Parts: sequence; structure tokens; C-alpha cells
Amino acid sequence: MTAAYELSRTPELRQRYALTVYQMGWRLGGKGASGRDTRPGYGARILEHGLHVWAGFYDSAFRMIRDCYGALDRPAGTPLSVWYDPLRPEDSAFLPHHCVTVEERHEGDWVHWVAELPETDGLPGDTEESLPNPWELMQTLVQASIGLVEGSIRWSSDDDDDDDTSSGPIGWVMRLLSRQDGSHGRRLGEALAATIKRAEGAADADKPIAKQLRSSYGKATHNWLAPAILSLMHHAEAEVAAHGGPLGELVKYLHDFLMEQRRLSDGVSAAWRRVWLLTDLMLTHVRGMILDDVVSQGFETINDIDWRAWMKKHGAREETLDSALVRGIYEYVFGFEEGREDRPSLEAGTAIHGALRLVLSYKKAIFWTMQGAMGEVVFTPLYQLLRDRGVRFEFFQQVRSLELSEDKSTIDGITIGVQAELKSADQDYDPFFQVCGIDAWPSHPFYEQLVQGEDLRERQIDLESPFSGWDDVGRRELRRGEDFDDVVLGISRGALEEICGELIEHRQGWRRMIAKVKTVQTQSLQLWLKPTRRELGWHAPETILTAYQPPWATWADLSFLGSKEDWAPGMVGSLAYFCGVMPTMTPDGDARDFVYQAEAKVRDNARRWLDRHVEHIWPDATLPGSSGLDYSLLIDPENREGVARLDAQFVRANVNPSDAYVLSVPGSSAFRLAADESGFRNLFLAGDWVKTSINAGCVEAAVLSGVAAARALSSHRTTRARDRSVA
Repeated sequence: MTAAYELSRTPELRQRYALTVYQMGWRLGGKGASGRDTRPGYGARILEHGLHVWAGFYDSAFRMIRDCYGALDRPAGTPLSVWYDPLRPEDSAFLPHHCVTVEERHEGDWVHWVAELPETDGLPGDTEESLPNPWELMQTLVQASIGLVEGSIRWSSDDDDDDDTSSGPIGWVMRLLSRQDGSHGRRLGEALAATIKRAEGAADADKPIAKQLRSSYGKATHNWLAPAILSLMHHAEAEVAAHGGPLGELVKYLHDFLMEQRRLSDGVSAAWRRVWLLTDLMLTHVRGMILDDVVSQGFETINDIDWRAWMKKHGAREETLDSALVRGIYEYVFGFEEGREDRPSLEAGTAIHGALRLVLSYKKAIFWTMQGAMGEVVFTPLYQLLRDRGVRFEFFQQVRSLELSEDKSTIDGITIGVQAELKSADQDYDPFFQVCGIDAWPSHPFYEQLVQGEDLRERQIDLESPFSGWDDVGRRELRRGEDFDDVVLGISRGALEEICGELIEHRQGWRRMIAKVKTVQTQSLQLWLKPTRRELGWHAPETILTAYQPPWATWADLSFLGSKEDWAPGMVGSLAYFCGVMPTMTPDGDARDFVYQAEAKVRDNARRWLDRHVEHIWPDATLPGSSGLDYSLLIDPENREGVARLDAQFVRANVNPSDAYVLSVPGSSAFRLAADESGFRNLFLAGDWVKTSINAGCVEAAVLSGVAAARALSSHRTTRARDRSVA
């Protein structure tokens, strides 16, 4: 979609290219597709593949969606008429979200760590994708980490007497570091003095800063550490390449010394524990990035090792490696091979780069929530604008294979399976219906528009699943020079083996990519409940929570979406979205039974989890004497009893190959193919499996690859009156 957007951006491009998008099934979006429940009594509720929120550093994705909403110029006063307007939140497609919760395991109990991250300047998409270099990110990390440490005390509920950082844990740590008596103080003083001396010789203009640091060293102030290290980092960048230089020694000493003090302090409170954790994380990463020369070599230089293993290598303590913050990042990217929580797998460079950008380079808010289904907020406006630009969309067209030319240098043909035929050959498929003033995608095709509609309805065929048991009703053979000139392959990584067999056979790069870039199956659960969030017992702000008990390690309160569904007033008090990885399942026997078995497994996972683990997040949602959910609180239009009401909720097993989430396992990014690295002259690649500056499964990576594919195609193609391109 991004490639089509970029290739049709201007009148000149629209004159040059004739664009056709071939789409299996009845809706756009892939893993981001959504549908509405069309059954009577079910409120035209939103049904998603999982939980979707956009991070505040998604500059390229937001730039495109902002431009798209601006070009459509929808009338004010209608839902989703503007991408974001603080004066019109009821019309906005996105709203900022500041509250994040991670779940800590402490002394056998789960503990909420709730943080409202501060609002920053600007809006995502104000500029092109921002790419701070490792050195800039490392300096920002030092500054932000000190703020997070102080913030952890400010937000603590069990250490109210520690709000004054000069007398609380921060002040204690800083005073401990400031003592000049004893071997620790002497070693620290020598390291600091040596670094300051070299800094003075390197930058005359900054001598006053160095003098100030030297003169203030030894005083019992609580705020000297961050500016000291930042100033030293400012002067020492050139020295880092020489195996860290004195700055590396200083950070290593500080880290070891602080963690020794942590070892000696037992029974610390939540605020103290978080101080130590954040300090360990901060100094582990600064230390490792210096000693492994990430500054000059880039994050890719440490991608051969798992993130947790890399942190352990650079001195991180076990409690840090198992902490909620670390587990939360793995959960955020579904970073578990074969869907097993005991097999965390995430390459270090990609993890650090992504986490630092998530936390340190967001605009306004760390996350932005969509005020409707993702299909409606993202893919509906893109579809409508691209149609206005003359882009053709052909639904119910599933790509079966790409064929090479005789010399194996070019895509010569594309075989497409026709899944269903339109009754009216003179009209395109109309994909929308109206829900609360929103152009929405249904959760199934509009059968009345299809020749095979009644058969599809009766057999409940899912045209997005290869396990549906439905045979193509026809085949199309597209030929180069007649039907297309160039191809943008925007199909998900999980579906490529079958489609790209000939490409894999004839290019080593494809074979390596298929072998190294892995995917994982995921599962999702949506609950509609009568009580509000507070009535369920969650009294913190509306939040996105992660690092909790698998398989539903991540929960988001998306109750605001109830106003975008067609329920009776006051019927829905809250909406809860859960998601997590799913241990890999493969068909064994009848393919369609496989999907039913997978969905039954997810429903069983939901029931067992709700019976055992819901009390911690919703303490008022349980029956007396029980830790499990009171199922009578679930909304069921069919008024079933007890646990049977769970059947009215929505579960999804993402076992279709195209639904699999793309992982960043150690060593895999090096084998990704860039948008212009297909190895075939007229084939360009797009998707979150393509090599970009992120190399992780997310919207921003997909958009970056689409932009790169469009640019590569444009620069490759010689001037013609009209080029035929296919996505």
C-alpha cells in the first residue's frame, strides 16, 4: 500500500504508472486487517488480528497517514475525519497515549509498575524518519535514565518519604559515589580526573565545564552524575574507537561499584529495586556500546548475539535480565522462537536500537491509539485516496506463484488464483458498509456481490486462509510486457516459500533469507464487559500492560472503542484486548480441522488464564473466594450461562502463513533482502521482513520498505509514456 501511495503521489507519477493491487479475499491490511461482526445483536463490533497501537517514533508511517487524511479532506464533525486534532478528539483517528505498565515478579507476587511517560515536543511525521546515531542515543540514554530513576521514586506508592531525591535512594547512591576516602573513591577520582584532563586538552571551548565538574566532584550533590558522564561522553567520542578509552574504564568501574552496593543491600523496597534495575540497565548498555564499538560500527555489529546474552556479557545482573522491562521488550516484538516463552530470541543490536528509539525518540506520546479498527483508521483512507488517484484494486485474487524468464533474470509471469467472481462484470467490488458513520470492512465478504456467494456463506469459507478447503474458481496468467512491467512483492514472509519457489531455487540470497528470517504464530483475545475499567478494579490510568503471565502477557484497555461500535447506550462498560505468542501448530490431517483445532486451543488458553490470573489486574471481577473471572460480567447477546459466555467473545489463532509475525532472531537481519535486492531486474520488495533501518516486525518497517521499493522502482525504470506495475 505504501509503494502504491508513493508511486501515485503526483500527477506526473500517475501519468507514468498504471498501478494494480491484487488482493486475496475481500479486505486490505494483511496482519493489520480488521472486520466488523455482522451478526444481529453483536453491535457491529470490531474484530482484529490482535492488538495494534502505533509507536510515537513511527515518523514515516505517520507522515503518510497525515498526508492521506489531509488529501481526503473529510468533513469536520464526522468520525475519523482528521488524523489528529487536540481540539477535535472526537473526530481524530489517532490520540496520544502516555501510560505504560509492566508487571514485575517480586517475592512470589506480581507487582504493577505503572509509568506515565512525559509528553515531548512535536508530532510524529513532522519530519522524515529520524535516525539518531548510536552515540546520540547513548548520550540521551544516560540523561533519560537518570530521569526515569527519579521518576520511579516519584511514582512509587510505598516510598512516599523518598520523594526528595537528595535524601532518598538517588541521593544515597550519589553521596556514596562522591566519597573520596577509601579505595573506591580514589579509583573513581583517578578515572574521572584522567578523563577530565583529556577532555580539557581535546576541547578548549569547554574547559569551564570540565573545571566545574572537577571542582564539584566530592560534594554531596544528587545531580552531578548525569551531566558529568554526558560531558565526558561529549569529549570522548573520538577515544571510544580505541577500545573505549578512559570513558569505557570509568563506566565499567561505576557499573561494577554500583552493582556491588546493590548486592550488599537486601530487602529493598519497590522504589529502591527499580533504582538499581534502571541503573544496571543504563550502565550495562553504555558500557557494552562503548566496549563493543557500537558507536563507530553501528548496531548491526552486535546482531550475532541475543540481547539478554549480550547484556549478561557486559555485566548485567540476573535480576535485571529477568526483569519486567526486559521481558516487556521481548513480548512487544513476540520475540520467542517457535512461540515458546522459554526460548526468548532477539538480536542485540536490533533490540537496543528499537528500544532506545521507542523510549527516547517518540514525538508527543510513546504510543498512539487508533480510534477505530486498524482497517478503518489506516486502510480505508488509503484505499479511498488511491482509488481517487486511479489505482485499481482487484479483490479475491490470490497470488499462487512468480515465474522467471528463461535467463532467470526477470519476473516473466504471475499466476493468480481467482477465489470468487463478481456478479457484475461492469462494477468493482464494493468493500464497505457504514457503522456509526465509519466506512467499515465486514468480517466476511459481501456474499450478495459474488457468483459463489451462497456457497461461501453456507460453508463458512475463510478466503484468507489456505486451510479453508476452498478451490480456486479460475486462474489468471499475467505476462510481462502485456499485463505488467514491474512487480512490488508485498506479501508476508510466512507465505513466500510457496509463492517464490523458483526465486528461492535460483538465488542464494533468497535461500538464506528464507532459512534465517523466521516467523512466529500469535494468538489474540477480545473481551466485552459490562463493568467499567475502574469497576473491574483497575484504578491506575488507562494503560497498555505487558510482561504479565503468558500466554496473555499483554493487555490493553481499549474501552474507548465501544463508542465506535453499534451497541445500545451504556451496554459496554469496557473492552479488553489481550495478545501473546502461540506455540507453533502445524496441520495434521484435514486442513480445515486444523484451523478449528487452533481456535479451540486459543479459547481453552483463554478460559484457563481467566480462571487463574485475572484477579491481579481486575481484583473486583472475581467471584467470592475465587481468583478467576466472574463470567457473568461478559457481554453475551445470546445470554448463555457461566463460562459458556466466553463463546461470545472473540479469539483468533494467527496460524495462516501470511498472519505469522516476523522475528528478529540473532543473526537474521544480515540475511534480509532490501527493497532493491531481490536479484531480479523488475522485482521490488516491501514488508516488515525486508531490510530497513529497523529490521523488526512493525508498521514503520513495512512503510519504510514500501517507500524504498517505490524509489527503487522509479530510479530503475526508464522513461515511458505509461508503465504497468503490479503490487
